[in-house]
Amino acid sequence: MWIGTKISQSTMPYLQSIASYQVKSYVNTLLREHIDQEELVIQRKEGKYDVEAIRSQLSHLVEEASKLLQEEETVYELPFGALTQNVWLSHLGPNIPIKIRMLQEVQGDISYTIEEYGINNALVIISVVLQVDVEVITPYHLEQLSISSEIPLVIDILEGEVPSILPDWQ
Repeated sequence: MWIGTKISQSTMPYLQSIASYQVKSYVNTLLREHIDQEELVIQRKEGKYDVEAIRSQLSHLVEEASKLLQEEETVYELPFGALTQNVWLSHLGPNIPIKIRMLQEVQGDISYTIEEYGINNALVIISVVLQVDVEVITPYHLEQLSISSEIPLVIDILEGEVPSILPDWQ
């Protein structure tokens, strides 16, 4: 039992990075192969963004991600020496099987940021954030992680008017 607890504690940061890489890889595959890139572009009309188009993109991305991640499971083998966190011993010992299972629970949200950009300009970024639940299964431990990936829909610069510095002398 002590060995199982030690495995879980020392490998969890490593497994979190692997699971994060897996989710982001699946999201990139989703964007590259299953979604037309021209559909993702949201244009500004009369100074406003089309909220309905942004929400439809959100629902479309969540639906496609759910289909793609349908019970995906990856098995990694981690050498027992990696538990020592010593570079010289990290490749020694028997391999420990570790499963990373993608759950079909994909949640989506819209996030935005507005930042100052130059003089009287603003940088607007509107993104879809996909959050995927992942199970990491080690011999004596089951951990559920929630990993998010951000997909930008709008990156735009809003130009403001530069005020006149000099007063109106008449």
